[in-house]
Amino acid sequence: MREKIRQTLLASRFIRMISGASIRLSVFLRSSAIAAWFEGEKEKRHTIDRLSERFLNSKICDFLRSSVLLGWLMKIPDIAWYGLLVTVAAATCLPTLAVMMLSLATLALTLIAVVFRRETLPALPNAIVFWLLYALVILLYTFIGYGGSQGVLAGGIRFCMLPVMPCAFVLLTKKDRLWKSVCVLTALSMPIGLYGLFQFVTGQMSAVWTDTELFSEDFGRLTATFENPNIYGAFLLIALPLAAAVTMRVRGWRGKVFFGVTSVVLAANMVLTYSRGCYVALLIILAVCLCRRDIRWLWPMAALAAASPLYLPESVLTRIQSIGNFSDTSTSYRLNIWRGSVAMLGDFWWIGVGIGDAAFRSIYERYALTAVEDAPHAHNLILQTMCESGVLGILSLALLMVFCFRRAHSVQRALPAGRARTLSVTLSAVWIGLLFQGMTDFIFYNNNLFCIMMFSLGAMLVKGESE
Repeated sequence: MREKIRQTLLASRFIRMISGASIRLSVFLRSSAIAAWFEGEKEKRHTIDRLSERFLNSKICDFLRSSVLLGWLMKIPDIAWYGLLVTVAAATCLPTLAVMMLSLATLALTLIAVVFRRETLPALPNAIVFWLLYALVILLYTFIGYGGSQGVLAGGIRFCMLPVMPCAFVLLTKKDRLWKSVCVLTALSMPIGLYGLFQFVTGQMSAVWTDTELFSEDFGRLTATFENPNIYGAFLLIALPLAAAVTMRVRGWRGKVFFGVTSVVLAANMVLTYSRGCYVALLIILAVCLCRRDIRWLWPMAALAAASPLYLPESVLTRIQSIGNFSDTSTSYRLNIWRGSVAMLGDFWWIGVGIGDAAFRSIYERYALTAVEDAPHAHNLILQTMCESGVLGILSLALLMVFCFRRAHSVQRALPAGRARTLSVTLSAVWIGLLFQGMTDFIFYNNNLFCIMMFSLGAMLVKGESE
């Protein structure tokens, strides 16, 4: 029966027309100058690589390797990798200070492991070089700006979370670590999802972020361990696609059942966050993953989205239909914040005001509209980055993102079909979705989520082993 339906569809003139258009579009995109530049990424030794190798062969490192205490520490197998996993797992539920200390400990363990040659330092891609530039910008604006001591604290915390990215790149390069890490962290997202369902069943969903005039007073949104539905939704934009990817590639029926159930639980949590930006971002992630497999998947997905009123719950449809509705206080609130932020950038676009809520509020109050007299951030990744660190900040972030995607594209071209390529494609799609979500929210606002994002960005650069 299935084969008969397939043959009928393939014989359809409409289907053949759509398939031909998809193939021509794919060929056109691949022949563009941008695609050619993206495919030009090659592994090469940077000056930083040569300096690193020279440092590892120096007398200072010989002296460190003679330390009995450090030598005893390095006898624990894979201790730096375990530290990385603990850091990312802690970011889902522990206070920011604990996660920051674990991030610094992971950096120290990684450096010691590289010095003792327990971990191999791979050739650093361009993305790591631009990560260093972005980190230096964050460090600079930690100490300059209008935030005072609170700005130093905010910038210092974010700077301390940044090392998770290069640590992930170095530590996950070893065979099977990328796959095992994603499996472990995806499995750890299951208890968070179950806690979210517990909130739903017991009526603990929050209505703080909901327009009670447009929606009923009983309309609540899921937050789980992140205390904010939009932040939790951004976490699910990472966890849910990875859970689905692991389900596809894991061996054995037990693994498929466990990660399949995890995917369903996380999908239910995503629905119950009622985060409109995350809904659209998740669709973009799905579209990117399917198109990377075969661009002809784009058309049935578009048809499925068009038919969504037939199968989506009424509460979800109501939430989606409110997109662009300016009578919704959430939408009008963001619009007014954006207008005030743009007015502020008219004077501070080139230099920025510093990192953190205190720095933003101290200047924003001069430009705020009467509808929004106080706001912690600009609710937009581009606007907030420019408000914080001006042209230097947005330029360094843009270069970091561009070269991360370029590296990921190079990795995917080099890998055959298998679980490593599936994870690489999924992580790239995740970051495309996160950047879209960043158009409606400042996705780097929550420091614990920022730590998880840095892990996923570092993992995206890894050239994992294929099956």
